[in-house]
Amino acid sequence: MQILQTYQKVVHPDADDSLTTDTTLLPRVLKKIEKKNGLYNRPVLLADIAKYIDQSSEDFVWLKDKYGIFFDDIDYNLVQEDKQNPYKNITQIAEICDINEEHLSQLTMHALQATLSERQILLPNKITMFLRRNSGHPFIQLIRPLTLIKKIRKYIFV
Repeated sequence: MQILQTYQKVVHPDADDSLTTDTTLLPRVLKKIEKKNGLYNRPVLLADIAKYIDQSSEDFVWLKDKYGIFFDDIDYNLVQEDKQNPYKNITQIAEICDINEEHLSQLTMHALQATLSERQILLPNKITMFLRRNSGHPFIQLIRPLTLIKKIRKYIFV
């Protein structure tokens, strides 16, 4: 989350939290990296934020009164209605979640490594032979430069 927020702030500062192709793709890439490298850590709220949420959640009282469901770690005497929210102006994930800087650094470095070490994708032999045999054809001469562009090869021939 922190990486995505920082990325969007740096790369798309005027996007007003709008989704773009890259900001939609980034969380998926990060999830794959986390899974591959065993880096997933569940986000943890800061203690003050968690306490405020617990004390502002009238649902806990409703569950206790209506259905007899109660939670041992909730102090029902502290739950208040219409409490002023001291956290309403928070905009950064680091202000509500405990950010593990080592984890953040490792995840960022693995993302950079994945970007920098992309393998060259080879065309299948049948396509290569077809391009060689028909290299004089005007259409092949037109598309040949496209087959050399790494980004296009990545999406067309995989």
